[in-house]
Amino acid sequence: MVVNSAIPFLAGPVLLLVSALGATFGYLLMAPVFGVPEPGARFDHPAAMVLAALVAFAMGDFALYWTHRIFHRFPLLWRAHKMHHVPEILTPFTAFRFWPHEQIVHIAASTFMNGLGLGLMTTMFGASVTPMTLLGVNAFSLVWNLAFAHLRHSHVALPFPRWLSHVLVSPHMHQVHHSVEERHHDRNYATVFALWDWIFGSLYIPHPKERFRFGVEEAAPEPAAVPATPR
Repeated sequence: MVVNSAIPFLAGPVLLLVSALGATFGYLLMAPVFGVPEPGARFDHPAAMVLAALVAFAMGDFALYWTHRIFHRFPLLWRAHKMHHVPEILTPFTAFRFWPHEQIVHIAASTFMNGLGLGLMTTMFGASVTPMTLLGVNAFSLVWNLAFAHLRHSHVALPFPRWLSHVLVSPHMHQVHHSVEERHHDRNYATVFALWDWIFGSLYIPHPKERFRFGVEEAAPEPAAVPATPR
C-alpha cells in the first residue's frame, strides 16, 4: 500500500512527461482543424473547463479498462494481477494489492490518455496546455477518489439502479469481477464508466440480491495415469 501510494509522487517527473506527450498528440490532431491557440490562452467559459475535465477523466478511465483487460488476457501478466484477486474478503485495502510494476503500467496509460484528452479539448476551445494544466488535479478524479473509489472493494453489496449500471460501475458490479465462478470471469473490467464494458461486451449487471464468493480457485491437477497391471 505504501509503495503503490508513493508511485505517483516518485514517478512524478516521468508522468508529467507522459502526460505532456499525450497533450502534444491531442494538439497535433486538433490544430489542423481548429487552428493553433494563442500562447497563454485560457478557457474563457466554465462549461468548457468542465467538459475538458470530464473528457480527460473519461479517457484516463478508458485506458484503465484496457490495461486491466490486458492483464487478464495474457498468462504472464495474469500471474502478476492474480495477487489482486486472491483475497476472499474485499476491503478498501484490496485496491492496493498490486505489484508496483503493474501499477506503473496502469498509471502511465491513464496519464497519457488524460493528457491526450486535455490536448484535444484545450486546442478545440482555443486554449493552450501549460505544465500547470497537466499538474492540476482533475475535479472529477478528486470527487471519485474522495467519495467513491474506496467503496469498489467492499464485501457489502452496493448496487445502482439498472439504468445507471449501464453508465457507472457500482461496487456490486465490481464484486462480479472478483467472483470465483467461471461464468463471471472476464466481466466488468471498468473502473468508473460501465460504458466501456457495455460497448466491448464485458458488462454483467447482477440482480440486487445476487451474492458472490471471492478469491481465485486454482484448477485441480489431473490425476496421474495408473499403469495397467500386467496379467
